[in-house]
Amino acid sequence: MSPAKFDPGVIVRALRFRAKLDGFRLERGHYMDRSDDRADRWYAVPLEDNDAPRSGDGFRTIAEAADEAERLRKLREASAPDD
Repeated sequence: MSPAKFDPGVIVRALRFRAKLDGFRLERGHYMDRSDDRADRWYAVPLEDNDAPRSGDGFRTIAEAADEAERLRKLREASAPDD
């Protein structure tokens, strides 16, 4: 049996879609010649935030960032006031 072949782009799109359902978008850090730049990291950014900073620790993989988006959605739902 041959090993499964997959397109990494499909996985990235699926994780970004999952994060969007959670209310976040997944973005890479940026190289901007500053000490806090993390272009090697992924960030979960709220959809409504058009100018979110992408500095700090971030996540090593897009899957970790997608998991964080899910965790943040659950926190948001748990802290929402009951109507």
